[in-house]
Amino acid sequence: MIHFVGAGPGAPDLITLRAADLLRAADQVIYAGSLVNPALLDLCGPQCEIHDSAHMTLEEVVACMQACEARGGMTVRLHTGDTSLYSSIREQMRLLDDAGISYDVVPGVSAFGGAAAALQTEYTLPSISQSAIITRMEGRTPVPDGEKLRLMARHGCTLVLFLSTSLLESVHDELVAGAYTDDTPAAIVYKATWPDERVFRCTVGTLAETAAENGIKNTALIVVGDVLGTSFDRSRLYDPTFSHMFREASQPEKTQETPADDMDGGASASRALALAAFTKQGCELGKRIASALSDDGWNVRVFAPERLAKQAECASYGNLSAWTGHHWQDTAIVFVGASGIAVRSVAPYVQDKFSDPAVVSVDERGTFAVPLLSGHAGGANQLARRIASIVGGRAAVSTATDVNGLFAVDEWAFQQGLCIVERDAAKAVSAALLEGEPVGFSSDVPCEGDLPTGVTAAGAGDAKPSVGFVITHDVDANPFETTLHLMPRDVIVGIGCRRGTSAAAVEQAVCQALDCAGIDMRRVAGLATIDLKADEQGLLEVVRAHDWPLQTFSAQELEKVPGAFSDSEFVKETTGVGNVCERAAVAAGGALLTSKQAQDGVTVALAVRPVVPSFARKGAGKLAVVGIGPGAGQDMTGRARAAISASDIIVGYTVYAGLLAEEFPDKPMFTTPMRKEVERCERALELARQGKNVAMVCSGDAGVYGMAGLCFELAEKAGEVVDIDVVPGITAATGGAAVLGAPLMHDFAVISLSDLMTSWETIEARLRAAASSDMVVCLYNPSSHKRPDYLQRACDVLLAAGASPETVCGYVRNIGRDGEEACTCTLSELRETAVDMFTTVFVGNSQTKRIGGAMVTPRGYLQRGDE
Repeated sequence: MIHFVGAGPGAPDLITLRAADLLRAADQVIYAGSLVNPALLDLCGPQCEIHDSAHMTLEEVVACMQACEARGGMTVRLHTGDTSLYSSIREQMRLLDDAGISYDVVPGVSAFGGAAAALQTEYTLPSISQSAIITRMEGRTPVPDGEKLRLMARHGCTLVLFLSTSLLESVHDELVAGAYTDDTPAAIVYKATWPDERVFRCTVGTLAETAAENGIKNTALIVVGDVLGTSFDRSRLYDPTFSHMFREASQPEKTQETPADDMDGGASASRALALAAFTKQGCELGKRIASALSDDGWNVRVFAPERLAKQAECASYGNLSAWTGHHWQDTAIVFVGASGIAVRSVAPYVQDKFSDPAVVSVDERGTFAVPLLSGHAGGANQLARRIASIVGGRAAVSTATDVNGLFAVDEWAFQQGLCIVERDAAKAVSAALLEGEPVGFSSDVPCEGDLPTGVTAAGAGDAKPSVGFVITHDVDANPFETTLHLMPRDVIVGIGCRRGTSAAAVEQAVCQALDCAGIDMRRVAGLATIDLKADEQGLLEVVRAHDWPLQTFSAQELEKVPGAFSDSEFVKETTGVGNVCERAAVAAGGALLTSKQAQDGVTVALAVRPVVPSFARKGAGKLAVVGIGPGAGQDMTGRARAAISASDIIVGYTVYAGLLAEEFPDKPMFTTPMRKEVERCERALELARQGKNVAMVCSGDAGVYGMAGLCFELAEKAGEVVDIDVVPGITAATGGAAVLGAPLMHDFAVISLSDLMTSWETIEARLRAAASSDMVVCLYNPSSHKRPDYLQRACDVLLAAGASPETVCGYVRNIGRDGEEACTCTLSELRETAVDMFTTVFVGNSQTKRIGGAMVTPRGYLQRGDE
């Protein structure tokens, strides 16, 4: 009898009891002398023959076994570690089979287990790695093509490398070509569990250097992965709120309410976002992006390489590929840094545009935000545009319909809460639009807005499109040769359950309720329950599996829901409200369709909510750039007032927006201080892209030193077609002129004295040109704290250009506002006058005069002799 025995990693006391007994009884032991600890041979009896196989061939080893078997003896073939890894027992067994000799196998502790013990770690950690790959670097013995080290490295999980210590430079190259970086933690474990065991912690980039410095050439294992780092999440197994067959979950001391998620469609209602920055500069930009997106309602976490994480005050992503896989299912992902790194990180996980998350890559300077995956279905295009507006860059959107300004049916469907039933048909609709072919449309539910360009209503006209889409619950309705069915997600599942209910029980109860009502599961818009169940693991597993949003309500909120419900005193004592499932379904916006159904500790009720798809494009929202006049109030036009009234939000300079607070007290406002014009306009455009009606308010007229031009420029820069409506207003020039009298009756020039956008040399040239033409000059921005003498300098230029010191001038401060002041004077007097940025100045021409208290510039009618 031949016993193939695993000797363990090296320590004599780590051999198994069975193996020790076999060694004591053995008539012959054949051991690998270069790898097995010779101290184990002390267990052998005096009768035992011992052979070192280090210098023997396979045939010689088997011949030795056959000879002992012929004598009626028992052989122990002693291999290092465990016989299942790199032991070559199969080839020995094949020859024994040919000779008709029986054998068995005794497992041992593997060296990879000994290495983990030496490192005092585990190969699987929550959120870091749940897999370990045991492999080796290809050397003189080849590995199969599909098992090249770089391919194994793409998984990003823990790697344990045998037989690779002499090839560490090649190991490094292969690991980096896969998914690891030079910063990925690594370790060399020499002779694990032996008395002379040595452990060297390093990184992938320093593996070869570390081995060379310490004279390590063989008998070592290489461990690679972020399990060797310091960051990981707590295991759920021992969490008190996690239940399993041996322990019930305990109620948390204080239940935290889960925020109500958006159930109005979109690729992911959870709005979770993970951002990985690769460099120090990228970390700074990433934190800026995260701050702005958090204000938008995103739940953002920022990650960096371990070497930068502490300094950047963010979490470490460790192995980037593993990090990517961890966040792949239910999170939008943003990379800040080289897009090549991002592409290699996502490559192993890419499936299709309907299941991939939104992935955006931003260079560390913020020049471009590139949606890499799921531009429409996952919302990456919209996310890239928002990021571009935050960093002042450009969204490099490349999806065909966007580039050509066409209707994107997949993006629209997700925005409207419609389920795409046939993915290939969605591609056919987009292809038809791109080719200029007509696309048909019909709907079983009412829709708002005009049909997009290229889309015609079914039955309209003589021609019948061969490709079309229909909004319906009936997937058998096929009005076109190629029909895309869009199913409204209009069903809310209200649910209640006992503490510790399994995901399988929840899933079964939901399916049963839907089946009984004859409702397709694709119609489910989301689940609703009481906030006490916000941390119920079985429930959370179900919503994650189906990508359903979960909306929770307090007992007090559910109690206030109107309607007749099947209440229970027991449920009321337990939760504080008599019925959870029915009330939650209605609270989430539905009308009750089915009453409570109970199954295995789970109660389910269904409600239907109205879904009214709209063709008003969210991607090209309404932005009204509104001139509110010099002082708002009574000087604001009716059209301006109507545009602001119709808006969802007011955006503007803090001072100007403040003028509207009393008239529009309930309007939300986004304001910025001076010199934040770009940020202000980018925010207005982004809000419009999100489908909001935005009023960007400007003092005076929006097209005269206002924000109208900048809005158009930024929209062009982002490659967007945004509906921008410029609403004119009374300018400071005309409003101030009316206060003074009629100083602008003849040709005039309007010049700003601010040198923020225009050099003083250019301003001087324009002043000289106006004076030499004997034009009335209206001066905006005549003074500020940083340029208190600019009006004096302007007067000097005009005087030098030939203007008389007695030229009639005037100025008005706070036009149309409280504290309005007006005064007429001469040019020489104006030169000594103190003004501010809220003052508008008028310098007359050679004909301007005072009539009573008014400043008037004659047009020349009287001189023409009409009377």
